[in-house]
Amino acid sequence: MKKNILLDCLSTGSRGQAQGNAVIIHRGCTLEKVYAMLSIFVLCQCLLVSQPKEKNMLDAWNIIHEIDNANGAGEKGELSKREKFIESKLQGKTELSTNEIEILQQYLVDIKAIRREYTLSYAEVYQELKTKIPDLSARDMRKWENDYSLEYYLIDGKKKYYSNCIFDLFQVNKEAARRAKIPEDKAYDASIYPWETISSFEKGMELSKKINISFTFTEEVGVLPNNTLIKAWIPYVRENKYQSNIKIVRSSVDNITLPKKDNLTSMIYFEIKIDLKNNSNAEWRAYFKEPSPSWIGRMSNQSPLKDTNYVCQFVYRYDSKGYYKNVNPRDIQPYHTSNKDYQKYTKETESNLFTPYLINLSKEIVGEETNDYLKAKKIYEWICKNVIWTDPKPVLGDKAEYTAKYKRGDCGLKSNLFISLCRINEIPARSQGGWRVQPDGDHAQHTWAQAYFEPYGWLSVDVTVGAHLIDHQDERARYFYFGNCTPYHLIIYDDETELLPEKDFACIYGGGPQLGAFEWKSGDIEPNIKIDSYVE
Repeated sequence: MKKNILLDCLSTGSRGQAQGNAVIIHRGCTLEKVYAMLSIFVLCQCLLVSQPKEKNMLDAWNIIHEIDNANGAGEKGELSKREKFIESKLQGKTELSTNEIEILQQYLVDIKAIRREYTLSYAEVYQELKTKIPDLSARDMRKWENDYSLEYYLIDGKKKYYSNCIFDLFQVNKEAARRAKIPEDKAYDASIYPWETISSFEKGMELSKKINISFTFTEEVGVLPNNTLIKAWIPYVRENKYQSNIKIVRSSVDNITLPKKDNLTSMIYFEIKIDLKNNSNAEWRAYFKEPSPSWIGRMSNQSPLKDTNYVCQFVYRYDSKGYYKNVNPRDIQPYHTSNKDYQKYTKETESNLFTPYLINLSKEIVGEETNDYLKAKKIYEWICKNVIWTDPKPVLGDKAEYTAKYKRGDCGLKSNLFISLCRINEIPARSQGGWRVQPDGDHAQHTWAQAYFEPYGWLSVDVTVGAHLIDHQDERARYFYFGNCTPYHLIIYDDETELLPEKDFACIYGGGPQLGAFEWKSGDIEPNIKIDSYVE
């Protein structure tokens, strides 16, 4: 009787769990067999429980915050303590999840970048500021340090300030700028090109421009052995429905590999052995004095063009289209949440963490809004109105939270914040970048975002340029950069900035999809780029 009761329990009440783990017990089994099978089942359960589970990104990031508690490093505290703490954690890799390892390794890369960019001493910053603010005091310095207007880190026991910290101070601190008698920047007229696009579409015409781009590199290779093999990645326009008919007009390198259409990052790749006797010959020197075509500017300083410079140039031409969607929020449809792209671009990543700070901020910004398009529009408006553009610099910790908390960042950081807040609201968002090229000859490397809405698809969102128009009286201009685009955004990458073929060394000297990249067998080489553009 006891035997039957046991078998009944195993075959009914426990069947759901047993079947879920591929253990099914039949009435024909003997009691000994049942006990044996039950033992195996319990053992399997124990093994399953003991297997390390992949933690979510936020859990993985929390390991970084142990630094403050365990080492007293503090938010601006000693970098060497952080490094030792992380290295000790990485020595026990078997106890870490993949997310934790990736985040810790990235944190070490960021620390190296901080060491490279934060180089000024207290005395150097104080003396430079004193020339601009004669009545400067140590109290001013402390106040600006405490409110993060003047950013520093403790590096090897000494305060080290960002190499361009004074410029940033005057950007984010109006009192400091007033005392230094820094004139307000003349507002960049960001409305010229949107109106061109809006007008064209309101007339029922598609706006298309022919864009010409020249990338020239002069790389110092004199310190390398002769016949060293150089690997190079050169920025190249990414083919899509807005960028087409791409044609290389000039290439100083014969054997190049063009990117595949499905590469998310579009780069020309080539390998070449350097010839120290013939890198910068007379032909190149003459060319840079009178470059052709005429829209390619002369080198501003001819003296760096030495025999030890390796020189290469690529000129290409393509058709670029702008668009003005004029979205009606009532037309927005629900997402297909089972779609792979939806899941990919709404998930939490190392770059887009759903921290408690950002979740609370998202609730404040979005409020009771239920329309996904209007949610994203509120996020766009908040960033445009509250986050000041500052000089690009490395950041420790979660970059989106840094940007939101201290209300500053370059185009990449501002766009990253938009993406994080959208994803928190389950709105698909991703990064896009390349260059801004305009008919007035203005060009700059640039990053913006994209957000996806049914049935409109992926729409461009530029919170950096859009900030110049956010108080415009005409709503079409005020929100143009939320969902619309001029033809003057040169797109090089979508979402990912991975170089193909894969680079052996990280771009530690500022290279990447926008600036190009070079390396040799022993390390990375800093790209020295000159860009020219011409819009027909």
